[in-house]
Amino acid sequence: MNFDNHILTRPIMPIHLPSVFINMCLSRGYQIEHLLKNTGLELQDFSNLQNKLNLQQIEIMINNAFMISNDVTLSIAYSQYIRLSHLGSLGIAILNAPTLKHIISTIIKYSCLIDPAIFLDNRIIKNNLHLFFGEKFFSTKNHPYSHEALCLSIIKLLELVIEDKLPQLKIYMNTPKPFYADKFKFLNSPIYWECPQSKIVFNVHILDKPLPGANSLAFLKAIDACEYEYNLQLKNDDAWLLKLKSIILKNIQNTLTAEKISNSLNLSRRTFFRKLEKYNLSYEQLIASTKSELAIKNLINEKGEIKKVADYLGYSDISSFSKAFKRWYGITPKQWYIKYQSGEYLI
Repeated sequence: MNFDNHILTRPIMPIHLPSVFINMCLSRGYQIEHLLKNTGLELQDFSNLQNKLNLQQIEIMINNAFMISNDVTLSIAYSQYIRLSHLGSLGIAILNAPTLKHIISTIIKYSCLIDPAIFLDNRIIKNNLHLFFGEKFFSTKNHPYSHEALCLSIIKLLELVIEDKLPQLKIYMNTPKPFYADKFKFLNSPIYWECPQSKIVFNVHILDKPLPGANSLAFLKAIDACEYEYNLQLKNDDAWLLKLKSIILKNIQNTLTAEKISNSLNLSRRTFFRKLEKYNLSYEQLIASTKSELAIKNLINEKGEIKKVADYLGYSDISSFSKAFKRWYGITPKQWYIKYQSGEYLI
């Protein structure tokens, strides 16, 4: 069974953000029956906070909205519509956090409570915080939209809490530059397209600065609630698979053994393999499928520069990467990219 295909059809998405999207679309005059066409959903499904959707339903909803509106800037509208109150316990924690550093660590750990399919990580490099973001799955049809919406929403919510602009903000997107790129001028920040990884970069000097709305007691209570929900979520096998995928993505450039992964999941090696067997997956298949998807994605973003892709995926040389690529796709990365440029491969 394909890892990503399995997850795409499982009810893993909490109702919070889909409800925000639906309400935004309704406020713009879209008809609910058109929005929910072919999803198997009804409006009342969004009133029960216990409900969860699958990622295919989300894709269909977004595509329906595009078909209705013909508005390619839905990501901007969505990011302006979202509020911290839409994020449940996570939103309360963000609102009351003592510092921006607390917020960053909180959203990285607990963002799965709102959207288990997103991937967040951070590093400090030369006095700048690099907040990496993206999706854990590569088959989404609305990748540019979801990427833009995630990026803009993060920036908006962070700036809302600090009551200021993020200092020296730069934005890197791993999607092609859209024809409507000028619509993002309101950010007043440089945006770089077709990058290896999507990230938001800003100066670290504000990380430890006390926030205007800081309330340590309320923050700790909200963190307790997040932790409870987080542990509850991990009891679900599908959530376990999501955490597994997140660990692989965070360590894609390193030698990632089954022992390291099982330790990160607080599982014995035997239990880890037994869980994988339940989904007809092997450890080797899991790593290979992730790297093969990333290889294609980065070949396109890096415009066929094979060495950069090999380095990103943790291969010691181009030859090793090319051999692996040929095992996955039957041709070399150079041959694949030539075919892609000719239009033979449509991604």
